[in-house]
Amino acid sequence: MDLIKELDSQAYLFLNGIEEVGHCALRLVAEAGKVSIEAKDIKVGGTVISGGHKVSADSSTPKYEIIFGSYIAYAVRNESYVSQDEEEAWLGKSFRVYSKSRFLDFVQRGTFARSEYPGPFEHYSLVCQDHVIDIATTAQPEINRIR
Repeated sequence: MDLIKELDSQAYLFLNGIEEVGHCALRLVAEAGKVSIEAKDIKVGGTVISGGHKVSADSSTPKYEIIFGSYIAYAVRNESYVSQDEEEAWLGKSFRVYSKSRFLDFVQRGTFARSEYPGPFEHYSLVCQDHVIDIATTAQPEINRIR
């Protein structure tokens, strides 16, 4: 299985790092989470919810480095505030490639980036447990498994 498919197949991802590297390059680090076997009760206000399972990452779960050698724009959103738009179209689950999105509309309206310059670009999205990272770029990312 190639690393894009492996990354996309992860049910739970946690963003561990985001940094600018080099000139307009972006590095993301994400690790896969796993569901604990032990069920826990969770108290929310005065209500107890039974049968919950903690999701966490540890030294046994895969960790990935995703490098975008260049980008036009990127955004980090709090996952709790992200809504799906029926007009958007993408492939993938945890690592998406959009053919139509509000983020692509934003980039086209807010920049002079076009298919003529800097060239045709795509919208990639890394969907994590607490964050959603959107990247507009002209090139596919490099993905490495670092654990």
